[in-house]
Amino acid sequence: MLHYIVYNKIQIMCGIMSCKGEKRILFVQNNYPGFLKSLYDKYPNWKDLSYSQLKDNWSKELFGHSNFYSKHLNSLGWKTKEVIFNDTSMQSRWLKESGVVVKIPFLNSKKRIFWRQVEDFKPDIVYMHNFSILNVKDLKKLKKKTRLVVGQIACPLPANKEVLKQYDLIISSFPHYVEKFESWGINSEYLKWCFEGSITREIKSKKKKYDVVFIGGFSHHHSKGNKVMESLARNVRVDFWGYGVDSLPPLSLIRKTYHGQAWGKDMFKIFSQAKIVVNRHIGVSENIANNMRMFEVTGMSALLITDHKANLSDFFDVGKEVISYKDDKTLISSVKYYLKHDKERERVARLGQKRALKDHTYKVRMKELSKMLSKHLSNI
Repeated sequence: MLHYIVYNKIQIMCGIMSCKGEKRILFVQNNYPGFLKSLYDKYPNWKDLSYSQLKDNWSKELFGHSNFYSKHLNSLGWKTKEVIFNDTSMQSRWLKESGVVVKIPFLNSKKRIFWRQVEDFKPDIVYMHNFSILNVKDLKKLKKKTRLVVGQIACPLPANKEVLKQYDLIISSFPHYVEKFESWGINSEYLKWCFEGSITREIKSKKKKYDVVFIGGFSHHHSKGNKVMESLARNVRVDFWGYGVDSLPPLSLIRKTYHGQAWGKDMFKIFSQAKIVVNRHIGVSENIANNMRMFEVTGMSALLITDHKANLSDFFDVGKEVISYKDDKTLISSVKYYLKHDKERERVARLGQKRALKDHTYKVRMKELSKMLSKHLSNI
C-alpha cells in the first residue's frame, strides 16, 4: 500500500523522500576546474578507482567546503551526501556503479546523473552551493522531489531574479544579501564562513619559509584588489598563487613572483609556512567582511592582514587578533612593520588562531545551520 504525506498542499509518495524520521540533505557543489585538474593529476590511476575511492581522494584534498558540512551535520543526526556536479569522472563512475545502462549518449549528461542521484538518495533538503547549476525549470522540478530547496551564495547574483525566487531558503554570509532577499519575499538566513579545525592537526609547519603570501583570484571581479597587490609588490616581496593570472598585464609585478595555482591541502600548507598572509574582498562584499580566507589564514596560524570592513570586529579583535588596512599605504606600512617585529607578529597570529578555533569552525557553524534547517523544515 502506498502511504502519502502532504507537504505544501502537494501529495508526495513516501518513495520520493525519507519517511522514517531521519533528515536527509543532498549537498550539491561545483568545484573549480583548476582544482579538479590538479586532483586527477595527483591520481593518474583514477580510471581504476571506484566511486568511493574517487570520493575519498576528493575529500582528502580539503578543497573548499570539502565534506565538512556532512562531517559535522552527520554528528548532529543528519544523513548527508555530497554531489560534485561538474566532476564528470566521479559522477560517471557513480552512474556506472548504480547499474544504470546508458543506451543513448545524452543520458549520461550532468543533469541526468544529478536527477538520478536525487531519486536514489531521496533527500528532505537539497542544498545548492552554486546557483548556476539549475535553471528556473529545473528548480520547479526539484521542488516536487524534496521538501526544501536551499541555496547558499556569497558571490555576484544571477542575472535572472526568478532563479532566486524558486528557492525555499537562501543562506548567505552577506548580511546585505539577506536583507535584499527578504525584501523580495525570499526566506533568508545569515551564516558566517568558517574553518575546519581538524586541518591544524593534519598540516603543521615548523618553519615559516615565506614572508608575505597572497593566494586568490586575479579575474575582473578582483580588479580593485589586483591594484592593491601590485602596489604592495612594488614595496615588498610577495609570493603569489592563484587563478586568472592570464588576465593580468604582461608586465604585472604579480607575475614575477607567481608560483601557479594552489588548492585545498596545498593552500593550507602554504598558509602554515607563511609569516603574513594578505587578504582582500571582492566588490560585491561592499563594506562587509565575509570571505573564507580570513578563517583559513588565522586557523593556520599566519598573521592575517585584511582590508578593513565595518563588521570585521564581529569576527576578530582588530589590532590584537588580526590587522586591517584601509588603503595601499597602510597595508604596506603594516606589512613592513610586522616583518620587522617578530614577537608582535607571532603574538597576533597566535591569538588569531585561538579565536578562529574557538568561534569560527565548521563544528560551531554546522550547529547553527542545523537549527536553521530544522526550523524551516518544521514550518512546512
